[in-house]
Amino acid sequence: MLTSRTRTYDFVVRRARDATNRADLERKRGYQINRGSGHSKSMRSGILSATPVTKKKSKARKAPVRSPRASKPAPRGRAPRRPGAQASVRQTPRSGSGLAPGMQPINCYLAVANPTASIEFLERAFGFTRGVVLADPEGQLRYAEMRHGSSTVVLVRKSDGATATGGSAALYAYVEDVDRAAAQARLAGAGVEEPADKPWGDRVAVVVDPDGYRWVLATFKKLAPFA
Repeated sequence: MLTSRTRTYDFVVRRARDATNRADLERKRGYQINRGSGHSKSMRSGILSATPVTKKKSKARKAPVRSPRASKPAPRGRAPRRPGAQASVRQTPRSGSGLAPGMQPINCYLAVANPTASIEFLERAFGFTRGVVLADPEGQLRYAEMRHGSSTVVLVRKSDGATATGGSAALYAYVEDVDRAAAQARLAGAGVEEPADKPWGDRVAVVVDPDGYRWVLATFKKLAPFA
């Protein structure tokens, strides 16, 4: 009975001493044992020690700073077109086309008795505008280019032999080589006048087709003043 009490006493004393030692160790090292807080425990040399588990702080990622988007450079090789800019009516003829500046491949010539009255009628009735207008020494109009969009109708005074069509209605057609075109028309059975250079800068040949219509074949040679 005495032995059992002695053992119990020794056990209580030992437990109290261990608790005291543990409290002293905690005060010295500044640790706090909390069995439910995730601390790790280890027994070194028979002494209970506590090592705190340090949680790493996750660093917040900074959003990348985007520089303002640069404007796309204008494509090279083409200059920006100014607003309101329009192409000139009279364009340089393409090389080898035989076309005179400001004219169409095929132009309609109308022979009229009074060019001045015909000009006014085309302006009021169909919205034509005046292009080149020529008068004779007495001041009477004998030649007028009337324009409608990209098309041209030429008015000449009837029976005026000084005009390109000899004062007759005709189709004035530009070709690359008037001499070759005239020879081809002759082989096809048309009546053809010999090509000749004219004062207005074209080399022309008058062709009459089997139905009696007049065609003036022309090849532009040089710029000449209107007269």
